[in-house]
Amino acid sequence: GPSKTQEEVNELARAALVNILCLPQTGINGISGSGVIIDSRGVILTNAHIGQYFLLRDYLTPGNVACTIRIGSPAQERYTATLLYLPSAWVEANASQLKAPKATGTGEHDYAFLLITGRTNAGASLPESFPRLEMDRGYADVGEEMLLAAYPAGFLSPEIVQKSLYASSALAYVTQLFSFSGKSTVDLFSIGGTVVSQSGSSGGAAVRLRDGKLGGIFVTATP
Repeated sequence: GPSKTQEEVNELARAALVNILCLPQTGINGISGSGVIIDSRGVILTNAHIGQYFLLRDYLTPGNVACTIRIGSPAQERYTATLLYLPSAWVEANASQLKAPKATGTGEHDYAFLLITGRTNAGASLPESFPRLEMDRGYADVGEEMLLAAYPAGFLSPEIVQKSLYASSALAYVTQLFSFSGKSTVDLFSIGGTVVSQSGSSGGAAVRLRDGKLGGIFVTATP
């Protein structure tokens, strides 16, 4: 499509950006992550390590883990969602990470799809169509400029995360490309460190500045 201004790309990205907040009552740590709506019917692309919390709803005790989808800045709870897909290869490789204080991983298979199913405000109906970002079918290139959008929460207390978590955007360039298969496909690309690169930003959007398409989501931070 025609090129968009940086402001337009930022507006598109933020309209499709969500915060996923999962709060267990006992036994495991909660998580605040980011996600991107990629389908107007309310399909969210996020990380497997966030999506797994939707499988853990009744972990230890029934209803132990409550996940809500929040939007806006500061993030306000708005929707409920269900897990559509989580790669079994990721679960097999990472099940042990759940209780680790600092989860690590290469980012391989670290994606999941959620579907918005309802409103947290019981009487309200869902919008007919959700703002979304179109996924890029090509591969990122070194030097390409990306707009990053997420809900960084790395240094915030749980109280702040719940009451006043703000979306952030930053510009960065693709610095490295990685492939898990050794073939010519690009499975992972590295972007320069910015204020957005911290925990909580997982699942956030890396949007191609030249056309406003979703180039990738944040999966892992390298030391």
